[in-house]
Parts: sequence; C-alpha cells; structure tokens
Amino acid sequence: MPRIKSGIFIMPFHPPEKPIAQTYDEDMELVIRADELGFDEFWIGEH
Repeated sequence: MPRIKSGIFIMPFHPPEKPIAQTYDEDMELVIRADELGFDEFWIGEH
C-alpha cells in the first residue's frame, strides 16, 4: 500500500513586541521537530 505523505502549514503570526530573531528561531524549532517526527513537508505562509 502506498504511503500517505503528511505536512504542516503555519502562518507566522507573532506578537509585534517579540524580537524577529526569536520568532525565527521558534519557527525553525517547529521545522526541526516536524522533521524528527517524520513529516514530509513544512510550509510557512508569508503574506
């Protein structure tokens, strides 16, 4: 049976008072964790 691929999509809504570098690091932690869990794709909206 073919394997079903799975992915994650997030919108990068962060509090404006939070430093952009911190929000980037937090989003990258999600990407890394998703990869460790076996997800095939990770999409981040940008507009």
